[in-house]
Amino acid sequence: MANTVEGGEAGEGQGPEAVCPQCGLTRANLYQDGHMGCAGCYEVFEGEVLHALWRIHGAVDHIGKA
Repeated sequence: MANTVEGGEAGEGQGPEAVCPQCGLTRANLYQDGHMGCAGCYEVFEGEVLHALWRIHGAVDHIGKA
């Protein structure tokens, strides 16, 4: 299986051409590679990150070991 971001739904307020102003990473690059380019990407692609965490783990908050 490829190491890509799950989902594919755009985050709120982000158009299909969302680009990180710090490193230039595009949404297409994120979905293709599954890697963030810099710390700024986490803000630009917050919706995608949260969606992927929810799909993978069933939650977006870390609560430690149960």
